[in-house]
Amino acid sequence: MKHSHFSSRLSHWVGAQVVVVGMLAPSGIMAAPLAFPEAEGFGALATGGRNGQVVHVTTLADSGTGSLRDAVSASNRIVVFDISGVINITTPLVVAGDNITLAGQSAPAGGITVYGRESSFSSRSNIIVRYLRFRQGMGDTDSSAKCVNITDGQNMIFDHVSVQWGRWDNFGVTGTSTTVTLQNSIIGEGMPPQRFGSIMDSVQDITVARNLWIDNESRNPKFKANGQDINNVVYDWGNGGGIIGGHSSADWNEDLINNYLIAGPTTVDGFLTFYANTDLVYQTGNMVDVNQDGQLNGRAVVEADFAYDATPPTFQTSAHNNPSVPVTVVSAADAYALVVAQAGTCQLRDAVETRLVGQLQSLGKTGAIISTTGSEADVGGQPTVTSVSWPAGYDTDGDGMPDAWETAHGLNPNDPSDANGDYNGDGYTNIEKYLNDAADLACPGSSTAPADAGAPVVDSGGPPGTDASPQSTPDSSAPGADASVLRQDASISGVDASAARQDSSLPEDDASRLDASVLSGDAASSGVDATVGGRDAAAPTADAAGVFVADAVAAPPTDTGYSGGSSAEDSPSGASTGDDGAGPASGSAAASAGSSGCSCTAGPGRTGDDWGMAPWAMSLLFLARSWGGSRRRRS
Repeated sequence: MKHSHFSSRLSHWVGAQVVVVGMLAPSGIMAAPLAFPEAEGFGALATGGRNGQVVHVTTLADSGTGSLRDAVSASNRIVVFDISGVINITTPLVVAGDNITLAGQSAPAGGITVYGRESSFSSRSNIIVRYLRFRQGMGDTDSSAKCVNITDGQNMIFDHVSVQWGRWDNFGVTGTSTTVTLQNSIIGEGMPPQRFGSIMDSVQDITVARNLWIDNESRNPKFKANGQDINNVVYDWGNGGGIIGGHSSADWNEDLINNYLIAGPTTVDGFLTFYANTDLVYQTGNMVDVNQDGQLNGRAVVEADFAYDATPPTFQTSAHNNPSVPVTVVSAADAYALVVAQAGTCQLRDAVETRLVGQLQSLGKTGAIISTTGSEADVGGQPTVTSVSWPAGYDTDGDGMPDAWETAHGLNPNDPSDANGDYNGDGYTNIEKYLNDAADLACPGSSTAPADAGAPVVDSGGPPGTDASPQSTPDSSAPGADASVLRQDASISGVDASAARQDSSLPEDDASRLDASVLSGDAASSGVDATVGGRDAAAPTADAAGVFVADAVAAPPTDTGYSGGSSAEDSPSGASTGDDGAGPASGSAAASAGSSGCSCTAGPGRTGDDWGMAPWAMSLLFLARSWGGSRRRRS
């Protein structure tokens, strides 16, 4: 069986067998093209704007012709960027169409940052987003808005994105959302009032893999979902905890596999919190390092760690969630190295991403959670990015593919219709082939082995929350130590339909269990909290034109912390309704290794000048990797 291009890249990192979680296509059958060759998990089959119109972003203006807002105003589009820099948005950016690809890897040097307000993908379907930065910040007066919001969205994949400074959550997937992947991304530095990382609330079929969650007070992520949490790194969590459960009266199947939780300067006790017996948890290969000694030398997570706030989950003996496109699994230590090398926009990383990855690499020495009265200015604010545009003659026919790349691949630089052709019959259109090559250049695999590439240090004997003495070999008796258990149960052919459900038939009432001063009553809702009855008509929304309508309802209370505080982990946002303390739905209802040495951490990116030869470099890359062979296949 041939590995995918991404599996080959991971094999280089771990120098050993890679394990996949999920199902493979029967031998000899060509699987449908993925969103892109490295796509994995539940959202991997999104097609985005495939066969749609190629639309160019040519200005950093908030609106108007050539703007990003205009580009996402209709369906069936592949959006490419002819300019780099910061797009300052003054109203929420509402993606108003389905079947859209946002290809940030197409931008010149510096990449694209969307800054200033929420970006909403709510009520949308079939979306691909790659190599973009989204930052909200305290300039957004809607304190209950998220940086990236997906309410009632379906069939989406976010890859190599960077999401910071969200006021309610950085990245929210709520409502009836289903079939979503978030991979290879950086989610960090939540802003007041909540300062939270990410919420997955009442979500079916979600994969989060190889992401960095950093400097968030809590929710790294919150997993009230049927989904997978695989090979993620959590650094410097706060009072609210690291990865947290759904603590709901409905059952949620949560597969936690080979994640690494690493304490930072702001970290307090409790890295696995807010669980209830309705959290059906399969956990294996997870590691925790809390000694802040500048070395990656943690211990294995054990079941007792999940009972920090007294109520443990119900542990499962095998993984439950089983996407048709498998997730490649490496050890927690190798996941750390991969995240250091490739999370976020990789070689396009800006100063914020570079700073955050540097904090992680300090392994406990640096990092901070923004204070309850702070802002992004406390950490330097949004950096200035020099705007670069592609030169004249770069893409003569405007089909999104550089002239040199088209020539190298036998296409006509003067024929815009060939963007949606398929010159080698692999199922990807020509514009997609170019964008896949551009992504490979934006984030190449490292030529150096990751730190701690060997087996993780495991010890099952120490008390929860403390590091064990390093061992030379894993303790095979410890949970998750045996790599052979890092697999799906072969008898599981898919998601258990009886468990994969919304809470609609369950009268959720968590009020009787306050979770250490956490108000989490789901009284009469379908999978959401006590005063939450669905989308709030009075909540912040945006119409089809992207015009923000302010919510007249009182703003949510400021989070005063988890330990001994009076605020709620799932506190409802004032009198408004929404999704499990996640803030109101936004937008589209009205719109229809510490020393791994990777070159990706602070690369200079691409300029209009150096791209004169880059398409030819991509051509060589293309030939070397035998494009027509195993690279685009999973078999």
